[in-house]
Amino acid sequence: MARDMVVRISEGVRRQFAQERYLEAEYDRAYSLTSLILFFFSASTVGWLWEVFLHVFMDGALINRGTTWGPWLPIYGVGGVMTLVLLRKFADKPAHVFAFAYLGSGILEYTTGWALEQFRGVKYWDYSESLFNINGRVCLEVLALFAVGACFILYIAAPAMDNLYRKIPQTAKVVLCVVLITLFAADLVFSALYPKMGPGITMDVSETTKWIF
Repeated sequence: MARDMVVRISEGVRRQFAQERYLEAEYDRAYSLTSLILFFFSASTVGWLWEVFLHVFMDGALINRGTTWGPWLPIYGVGGVMTLVLLRKFADKPAHVFAFAYLGSGILEYTTGWALEQFRGVKYWDYSESLFNINGRVCLEVLALFAVGACFILYIAAPAMDNLYRKIPQTAKVVLCVVLITLFAADLVFSALYPKMGPGITMDVSETTKWIF
């Protein structure tokens, strides 16, 4: 009986070790340029869908959210790629990943919001009614969600998606990246000439310029 118990414990330890090594192998990887480009567009599209359906749920209106006319929100793609490029080296320390993602998300969201206000004269999001916000551009609870999202991306989503990207033939993958970049560049130019604004998308800057703590 004692021998059987030792065998079961050893087998459990072996399986746990194998699982941990498997998970480490999954997230501890180098991402190719094409994978990063495809992940940028994947994250941008998922972020756009999240914003659209969140608006439907909260306000009951189907609106093309975002700063451009295409079905993507670049800030989500930039945040996702930054997570993979800058935070992968800290992957064995989840607390560090969370902390750095929290700080990085705040910097990215604040500077993006500020730039949009300066160049377009409107706000595309507003946290003025949330506690612990800075000029309505960032707030405590949303940054925490972004940090959790960054951990999910680094440890689960990105490795799984990279596995799918690797199954695409290299030539097809390069062509797909070129097509997506071309469409995205055209959308950026069009959006610069004809900014997307209106109810449910933007709001006047003068309505939201305060700190709340």
